[in-house]
Amino acid sequence: MYVCFLDASKAFDRVDYSVLFRKLVSRGVSTYILRLLWNWYGHHYAHILWTGVQSDNFSICNGVRQGGILSPFLFGVYIDELSRYLHPSINKYWLPFRQYDYYHFLFADDAVMFALSAKGLKKLLDACSEFAVTHNVIFNVLKSQCLIVQSRTAPSYRPTFHLCGDALPYTESYKYLGHIINSNLADDAESLTL
Repeated sequence: MYVCFLDASKAFDRVDYSVLFRKLVSRGVSTYILRLLWNWYGHHYAHILWTGVQSDNFSICNGVRQGGILSPFLFGVYIDELSRYLHPSINKYWLPFRQYDYYHFLFADDAVMFALSAKGLKKLLDACSEFAVTHNVIFNVLKSQCLIVQSRTAPSYRPTFHLCGDALPYTESYKYLGHIINSNLADDAESLTL
């Protein structure tokens, strides 16, 4: 099985307000809520203070507030379309589980994609690249990594996968949401952070 872990750089800071509000409108969010959010997010200003000199105010046109109660929800609305970009057109590339096809997991700005073939993972990564362009998302290629879950009969060939034009590195294990995932599926490398 081919697996790719993706890291989006400054994902919460790069949320495009025009895209976010179009998505909120299409979901039927109440006009009162939309007005409140627009007044909250549409009138952001900041200035820079450097060596005692303050710049003029400038408008902030993107990003949801780090640590804000609504920020994970708003980011979820913003990023959920990635699942539609990833929806497979040819089922033979994906992992079938009962009547559903699972080929990715998204948790905030952390994503993992997996497929039974290199061609399938390539299609997923191409869809991620397309989504990145339309949604102002920058994937950190240095932190994003590929992993091959080995079987006894699997060849040792490692295809090169690309994301947004850059080749992705391989790893033998990756820590995803606090769990260490290994290429041999052993769980003895788990570490607890207290």
